[in-house]
Amino acid sequence: MVSPFTMVFEKVGLAFAASVMNAIILTAVLSAGNSSLYVTSRMLYSMAKEGLAPRIFGKLNKRGVPIWGLVVTSLVGMLAFLLPFSVMELFIFGL
Repeated sequence: MVSPFTMVFEKVGLAFAASVMNAIILTAVLSAGNSSLYVTSRMLYSMAKEGLAPRIFGKLNKRGVPIWGLVVTSLVGMLAFLLPFSVMELFIFGL
């Protein structure tokens, strides 16, 4: 699948601009993911400190990172990303 931006640049004859646009889009997606991990792990930390989440999320490592919140957030994110593929496999291949 080709993004509309890259398609326009390729039709105009600016293939290099299409690569630059893809790099910009990839950077934006990675930045949004990084921001989401940061905010979610800190939110779990705050909730644990207020007694609204399990206490394990209220622990920081020596660098001040709520590591358990980060691990759980990463696992949930990976599961959310990979789950549609396994569901499609069930429907397509009948596994």
